[in-house]
Amino acid sequence: VPPAPTPFDSPGRGADLVIITSDGAILYVVKALLIYASPFFANLLGDSSPDETHDNLPLYRSSEDCRTMCAVVRLCYPVAIEPETMAEVSVLDAVQKYMTEDVQERLKHVVCSSAMMKSEPIRIFAIACRCRWADIARAAAKEILRIPL
Repeated sequence: VPPAPTPFDSPGRGADLVIITSDGAILYVVKALLIYASPFFANLLGDSSPDETHDNLPLYRSSEDCRTMCAVVRLCYPVAIEPETMAEVSVLDAVQKYMTEDVQERLKHVVCSSAMMKSEPIRIFAIACRCRWADIARAAAKEILRIPL
């Protein structure tokens, strides 16, 4: 079972929800941040009473692994985001599943403004095409043209 990274590793940070990932990691999160950022979580966690609890907190079982779910939840939190993690296919798919357009725009900004645009333009181009980010795909294509043959 992978350990949950900070700030999701302890209920002491105002957590009022537990997410257990597909690989068994336990994430302690603030429900209000998820509800605000995601209609999926708003519908899931709105007014319903939980079927399960963990540490006396409502429990949600995720089909995503720890790395993917942590990346998704980080987009809801006012914390730093690692572009390399956000540029993984599993994370991109989960963001499209769980998040609003505003959060997707934040992800888009993180990915395109990172050093990866210069160091890995082919990867950014592929990501942009997968996510239908035409403007980012164009910018990455221009960077690809700068790669010496």
